[in-house]
Amino acid sequence: MEPFDSYSGRGRALLGLSRGSNCRREYGLAFMQLTGQKLCAYCGSDFTSSYEQWLTMELDHVVPANVCKGRNIPKEWSEDFSNTVLACATCNGFCNRYSGSSSISGPDTLEAFYDLRNTTFAERKTLIAARREEERQFFDGKPWELRPLIRSNSIGASPTHSGLELRAGSRGLETRGWTQLIENKMVGTSSNS
Repeated sequence: MEPFDSYSGRGRALLGLSRGSNCRREYGLAFMQLTGQKLCAYCGSDFTSSYEQWLTMELDHVVPANVCKGRNIPKEWSEDFSNTVLACATCNGFCNRYSGSSSISGPDTLEAFYDLRNTTFAERKTLIAARREEERQFFDGKPWELRPLIRSNSIGASPTHSGLELRAGSRGLETRGWTQLIENKMVGTSSNS
């Protein structure tokens, strides 16, 4: 069951534009009351289960604003509650730069827009699930317990962290040295040159 199934008209009717500046007190709360939704559409976290979960609640535009603008989709469709789902901050952040397939043209009818929304939701849900699994594997490696390899520099002065390489990647900073330690199961050891 998709989250849209609980929306008025089974998700194929305009519900009204979201208004306000605060998700939890205004537009997100109004969305919850309108649709009956209270779970992250991507991972299933229940925003009403605890105060901490409540604080992570965001309202996600399924077909993002940049995609709608680039395909000349009317704002009345793109900014409507029917193009939104509840998302936790983590899931919303994992697929924040989704641009969709460039081969798909803008829909001419509201029905075609809802078809695009449903396709986009399915694609994003799959991408977010993959990112969550990737993050789970990283977490399960307990990176906070790892120590980078410490090596002396060439003149024998104070040690440097040359075994740890930080570099900017597509998802922010990546720690190459620690990942190698995890893969080589060298947790807790150090190597001196």
